Amino acid sequence: MIHRWKALTTAALALWPGLAFAQATTFAPQTRLFAGYSVSVDYVPNLPYQAIVDQPRSPFFSLDSGLYGFELSFERDIRRHVGVQVSVSGYADPIRGSASYCQASSCAVSLHWNDDTRALFVTVGPVFTFRETKRTSWFAHALVGAVRSHSTFTLSGTDIQYVPMPVHELPDTLILFNSAGFGHPASLTERDTFSDVALAATLGGGFDVRMGRRLQFRTSIDWSPTFVTRPVFTTSFGPPVPYERHLQNHVRLSLGLVWRF
Repeated sequence: MIHRWKALTTAALALWPGLAFAQATTFAPQTRLFAGYSVSVDYVPNLPYQAIVDQPRSPFFSLDSGLYGFELSFERDIRRHVGVQVSVSGYADPIRGSASYCQASSCAVSLHWNDDTRALFVTVGPVFTFRETKRTSWFAHALVGAVRSHSTFTLSGTDIQYVPMPVHELPDTLILFNSAGFGHPASLTERDTFSDVALAATLGGGFDVRMGRRLQFRTSIDWSPTFVTRPVFTTSFGPPVPYERHLQNHVRLSLGLVWRF
């Protein structure tokens, strides 16, 4: 019995380098770096007009999305077809329009407003890859992390025109109401900002097309939900709209290049 164990031990030690070499040749972990253009689309209902009563305006427009954005990601294989991905993406969405600013006696109409919104996502999680040795490879990921959003709202006007209240039809689709009143100044400027951090996720995938030995072109599409606290747009001129934490749905599309190492 002892001689058998010695023989098995000797054989295992003799075969170990070969087995280790075979394992190394069958699985070679890769590192992938991705950089590209990204766009994030949100789903906000279209109302005939939107009313904001006695509240800062910037939170209403901080939607964690934008047509101008980027995505950077780092991926590292930990075993065959499975890896870890860290993604950083950012978006900006400058919004412009005209607004009516109302008080108890009159409304200032056709004021200019703009809101500059920005959002930064940082997420991490597993990535699953398929057909890695083929010209076109596929991947899927499930990432969780946080989003930091920032919004700045500015309202301004010169040579302001006032119309008496009550007004049944206003020329603007954004209606602001100030119950304290602000008089009848010839020019007006107001500004407020809002920023916060909340939970976010990225669920989806895409494909990489080989362009060279280490270079690939990537297309990915994701469902990117966020869970921030926001007021909800309304057409009511009642009490201020309360802030609520709820799900915001976003769809993200990214296009760019992948470097493999």
